[in-house]
Amino acid sequence: MSRPSRWWPVTEASERLGEEPGQDLLRWIVEEVSRPKPELGRPGPLCPFVPPSLRARLLFATVVDDAAAMAAAILREADAFLATAPARDARHGSLKSLLLLLPHAGADHGLDAVVDEVKPRLLRRGLTCGQFYPGSEDRSARSDDVHVARSPIPLVALRYLSAHDELFLGEHPEYRPLFEAWRAG
Repeated sequence: MSRPSRWWPVTEASERLGEEPGQDLLRWIVEEVSRPKPELGRPGPLCPFVPPSLRARLLFATVVDDAAAMAAAILREADAFLATAPARDARHGSLKSLLLLLPHAGADHGLDAVVDEVKPRLLRRGLTCGQFYPGSEDRSARSDDVHVARSPIPLVALRYLSAHDELFLGEHPEYRPLFEAWRAG
């Protein structure tokens, strides 16, 4: 399946979202998420998936207009994600990622609850997601000094599950059996 028409390369954010929100999103991706944070106590960027995903042109975005329908949107996009090349085991497949953007959502977007609702279903399918928004208090598993999920607009990031995700199970032990089933795969 070719890329769904509603998905666009994140580098087109300014054309799709408007100059200011688009530039804010790209600045966050390039200057925050893709750069090392010495406070993490490890080398490499905050998110090791983002720089190679950008280079491979496999970081996509789509807009979700209704925050109340976000759970359904995540599950719909997960279906499309799994049906869209590259597959996980294909060259660069692990780099494919999708940002579901909520540019018009207010502070009451409810992303934490939505992700808690859909994440078990995604894990069973070999996918994971994370929520990002202004004012997020989510901190690094390695350092309480680093806020890892503060984005300029509310969004949910969707990607294939990886062995690296085991690091995040400490905060959510209920996901361990699902992760172990995926790993045994």
